[in-house]
Amino acid sequence: MSLIFKPKINFSFEASKRSNVKVKTVHRELNPWSTKELKQLVELKALGLSYATIAPILKRSVNNCGTTMSTRKLVPVYKKRRMEMIEEVMGDDYITERKNG
Repeated sequence: MSLIFKPKINFSFEASKRSNVKVKTVHRELNPWSTKELKQLVELKALGLSYATIAPILKRSVNNCGTTMSTRKLVPVYKKRRMEMIEEVMGDDYITERKNG
């Protein structure tokens, strides 16, 4: 009996080199957002709808809606629009209370 370890699987440093595997890339069709769609996205979000509800309406994915709001920096725009809508409903009393409070 020997104390030297002899692996049963042959290891070669050649195995760690790159292989000639061909990578298939699939080009996706680009569907850029129009100005009208961006306005609709902001308005629907200001109404309080979730991205899951907005996505089928605009025929986009949920992730695409959220990413677009973030990358195009539309979050402050929709929050401002939401406050405008609240002020329209509540009237002048709400505006003065909000400024004083």
